[in-house]
Amino acid sequence: MLAFPSFPLCPNLRYLLLDGNTNINGSSLSTLQGCRLDLLTLNHTGLDDTGLLQAASIPKLSHIQIDHTAVTYEDLLTIWEKYVSEKLRMGYRPLVLSYSVQGTYKREQFLDAEQITRNNLYIYTRDKNNSLNHRFLMKWVGESWKIDAVQERLNGWQRGGL
Repeated sequence: MLAFPSFPLCPNLRYLLLDGNTNINGSSLSTLQGCRLDLLTLNHTGLDDTGLLQAASIPKLSHIQIDHTAVTYEDLLTIWEKYVSEKLRMGYRPLVLSYSVQGTYKREQFLDAEQITRNNLYIYTRDKNNSLNHRFLMKWVGESWKIDAVQERLNGWQRGGL
C-alpha cells in the first residue's frame, strides 16, 4: 500500500507514471480523484482488481496501462465479453483495453450506417484528430449490438484492432 498525499495538491497533473513499484496495489488511488490525470501507468506494480476499479473511477482519466500486475485476465475478459461478439479470432486475444469516462471512441465522428443483413450493420466514422475513417461491423447478439470487427480505410478497407 502506498499513499499519495501530495498529488491532490497538483490539480494540473496530467501524466503519472508509477511503473516498477510493487508496493502499489491501488488501495490509495482514490486520493487522485481531484487530479486531472489523462494517463496513469501502473506497469510492474502490485495493482489488483480492487485497485483497478479505484483507478477507473478517476474522473478525467482516459488512458491506463497495467502490464505485469495482479489484475486478473478474467476481470478484463468480463469487459471484453460485454461489448465484443464471440467468434474465433486467430492469433488475437484481448490484452489491451482502453478506458475513458467519455467513451473509448469519443474522437470518432459518426458518418453513416449501412444495414447489411437483419443482424449485421456497418457504422462508418471518422477520427476528428487524424481524419482516419473506420468501419465497425456490428452484430446483433441476444438483446444487444456488439462489435464484431473494425476496419480502417487506408488503401481500401483493412482489418484494424478492436
